[in-house]
This record gives sequence, structure tokens and C-alpha cells, in this order.
Amino acid sequence: MKERSQQMAGCARAVGASPSPTQGLRLAEGFIDASACEAALRVVCAALCEGRAGRLPAGTYAPPPPALARRLQGREQLCFGARVHSNRVDARAVAPLPQALAELAEKLSREGLLPGVPLACSANLYSPGNWLPPHVDSRAFARPFAVVSLGPAPARVAFGAALKHDGAGGVTDGSEGAAFAELSLAPRSARAGARPSPCW
Repeated sequence: MKERSQQMAGCARAVGASPSPTQGLRLAEGFIDASACEAALRVVCAALCEGRAGRLPAGTYAPPPPALARRLQGREQLCFGARVHSNRVDARAVAPLPQALAELAEKLSREGLLPGVPLACSANLYSPGNWLPPHVDSRAFARPFAVVSLGPAPARVAFGAALKHDGAGGVTDGSEGAAFAELSLAPRSARAGARPSPCW
């Protein structure tokens, strides 16, 4: 596993004098090997099929809301261990964390990306061209938290205070000199951090 700080050249670009919005983020390239990634993907794909068919506990699977889907602002979501919806933890019952994902959670802690072993995760599945508007995850959620990319394509993530969708699958910085950064999270990589920066 190769780890580096997001302040290194080529990982992010910062504009203006404000502190980088990626300050404190850690990127672990090649965090999981191909077999662990494949095992996690099998679990997620099987759960996705079960969720679409209505065979999972009520809070485990959620399709993108129709209004957001029309604007390409959504993703299918699988919640294991706890249901997260609209930036809060929902009390509905969900499926427990599957073994393959529990092993990823243990590795996040063992490799020092998180201080403890997570008991829950959200698997977000984006169709090509889909995106989420800029948001800050609730401060009620414990920090730090981590993202693991299972692929198949790199995940683009942008950070800043005035992000706007460019209509072509990208993002622009609408601020005047505020800090802005964009990074690409390659398949099988992980990102962990504590700062609640607005994120795309």
C-alpha cells in the first residue's frame, strides 16, 4: 500500500491564500488487493440485486430519488450496520455489515487510516455522469471517516466552498480565490480524513 498526503504535488490543486480543503486527508493507493476488491464487489452487487428486488430490510437499499435522478444528482445506496439518509442516521433496521466489507473495515483500522473498526458502511453506486451536489457530511458523524473505491473507474472528488456542476460531468470553482481542490480516487484506493470541507 502506498500512502501520501493530499498536499503533495499532482494530487490536488489549491487556489488563493485559504488553507487547502484537502488538508489532513490521507490517500492510500492500492489499499486493497484485487481479490479483496473482487470479494467486496461480489457482496455489493449481490446486495444491489436483492435490494432492487425488495428482498433486503427496508432501510438497506435506496434508489436515487426521482427528482434527483432526473438531474443526474443521485446514486443507489446500500447501508450496512446503520442507515444514513439526508445527512442523518435513520432508525430503520438494515442488514448487518457483510464479512467482505467487515474485513475492509478492519483493514482501515489496522493500517492506521481510522482509529477504530467501523461498524457500518454505505456503498454508493453511481451511474456514468451521475454526481452529488456539494455538501458537508453532518458534524454529528464521528471523524475521521474513510472512502474506499471499488472501481471500476476512478472516482473524482472535488473540495471547495463554491462548487458548481459544469453540465459535462465535471465541476468548476465558483468562488473568488477560495481554496479549491480536485482529486481522483483510483480503484482499490482509500481516502481518510477529518475535516468537514464542502465536497462534491
